[in-house]
Amino acid sequence: MDGLLLPAALFHSEIGKVGKVALEAAVEDVNSDPAVLRGTKLRLTMHDINYSGFMAMVDALQFMENDTVAIIGSLSSITAHVIAHIANEFQVPLLSFAATDPTLSSLQYPFFVRTTLNDLYQMAAIADIVEYFEWREIIAIYVDDDYGRNGIAALADQLAKKRCQISYKAPLKAQASRTEITDVLVKVALTESRILVIHTTPAWGLDVLDVAQYLGMMGSGYVWIATNWFSTIRGHEFTPSHQKQWKISKDLSHCGGNISFSKDSKLSELDRGSLHLDAMSIFNGGKLLCDNILLANLTGLTGPYQVFDAAIGDIAIITERTKMVDFTQPYIESGLVVGGTRESTISALGRMVLVIWLFVVLIINSSYTASLASILTVLQLSSHVKGIETLLTTNDPIGYQQGSFAGDYLINELGIHKSRLIPLNSPEDYAEALRKGPKNGGVAAVVDQRAYIELFLSTRCEFSIVGQEFTKNGWGFAFPRDSPLPVDMSTAILKLSEDGELQRIHDKWLMRSACSSQVATMLRSPKSTGSSSRSARLQRFLSFVDKKKEDVRNRFKRRELERDSNRSNGGKESTSASNNSRIELSSNKRVSFGSGV
Repeated sequence: MDGLLLPAALFHSEIGKVGKVALEAAVEDVNSDPAVLRGTKLRLTMHDINYSGFMAMVDALQFMENDTVAIIGSLSSITAHVIAHIANEFQVPLLSFAATDPTLSSLQYPFFVRTTLNDLYQMAAIADIVEYFEWREIIAIYVDDDYGRNGIAALADQLAKKRCQISYKAPLKAQASRTEITDVLVKVALTESRILVIHTTPAWGLDVLDVAQYLGMMGSGYVWIATNWFSTIRGHEFTPSHQKQWKISKDLSHCGGNISFSKDSKLSELDRGSLHLDAMSIFNGGKLLCDNILLANLTGLTGPYQVFDAAIGDIAIITERTKMVDFTQPYIESGLVVGGTRESTISALGRMVLVIWLFVVLIINSSYTASLASILTVLQLSSHVKGIETLLTTNDPIGYQQGSFAGDYLINELGIHKSRLIPLNSPEDYAEALRKGPKNGGVAAVVDQRAYIELFLSTRCEFSIVGQEFTKNGWGFAFPRDSPLPVDMSTAILKLSEDGELQRIHDKWLMRSACSSQVATMLRSPKSTGSSSRSARLQRFLSFVDKKKEDVRNRFKRRELERDSNRSNGGKESTSASNNSRIELSSNKRVSFGSGV
């Protein structure tokens, strides 16, 4: 049994020509593969309805006199409205790859399958553009038919959500003459707004732009936004036409192998006249075929169209992003900070004492040199980077996370030259670049969001945050504009914050826990036999110092007792005893250090 398909296309248009070639190629492929329709041959019949609603109705009724299983068309939303009624009555799927009218809803036309994007999406996009540039009013130039009026009505609804509006509507009749176009554009030129949205058909859209150029409406101060009609004259995908034909053919094979039709009782009650109404029949498998088609996931040359419901992750809330999506309340504060080499916490006096002791140790035993070098390495005595202010006054290279907004912020907001920025991909890259330093192919510091730096530092004690956080932002979840979900999510985040749960999560995963004292770690957890030997010698030295300190303290106490006793026997004798005590104390010190060596 033959399947008859009606592509209601204007064959002389660019889309019609391409669609015709694609459909013929698809039918040839289907009929050459016996596994698709199991021996049944598909017959393709084409008629050109020339954008006429009346001709579309007549041709569709004529085709229904045969056993038609699907209709592919039309290019016009006007004819799609007409044919959709016929498709509903005879339960024949109607697939249109060009009818974009938002009112062609599946509720009204259950057998209408739109294989292109609804105009509602592009009108929402235009409204986003208007809001982004902070315009408040636009002028709509459109074709005065179902396609034009319904599309502009959808645009008005989307603009209202942004607190914007259409200040002037300029309808044009289909196939308007150049004089009629000129009269309309002159009225547009006299209005205040200079933001113009043109929603027409490819047949005369360029004529409108040509007249606008002639009237000087393409110069500075004017903004023109064209809907998808313009893209159809610049090039069109024709892969979907071929894919739709294949999809219909394969879905027919899933109808149980029984393609059958039945009479329409409504038509038998009418006075048929010259119309062969009794020859028209209902496709019994139409509902199943339509359901299978709706499950299709066709991909054109530009890939599938995707619309996200939510974006969950470490998404920084920055100004540019808030113009495109709605964010929740931040679930973590994460401004930009500078990560660098840990600053020394030893005071100037402490450094002097340390150097004196190390010098004494060096004199006592040269074998301690390796231990002294280890101490000096661990207790880094200085770090020249004190924060973002230091980086702004030097020419040292700066690391940042590749792909993050930190790089753009440093260039555009702080004026740091791009040549100074080094993109890094991982915490290991951070550590290696910081250890090398700016003079050895590394970086002076790393700039990144606080949460990332805290995670990096949690296992690397030799580095720290230097200076203050110099931007204030956080991470949140992103949703499409005007979605109701951000409010509910923000409420849940605030509750977790008030309960302290967010802070507990932060402390568990981002607080420094890998080390407490680097010197203690070095002494208690040697990494090799050599370092163990050096640590043991250093321990013996410290024990020796503690012992001698205690001996000196005891002797000093004993001399104090003797001094108190001598005071009762006279000043001169006391003075002499006191001097002898000091000399003896000094002598004992020298002897004690000498014997220790």
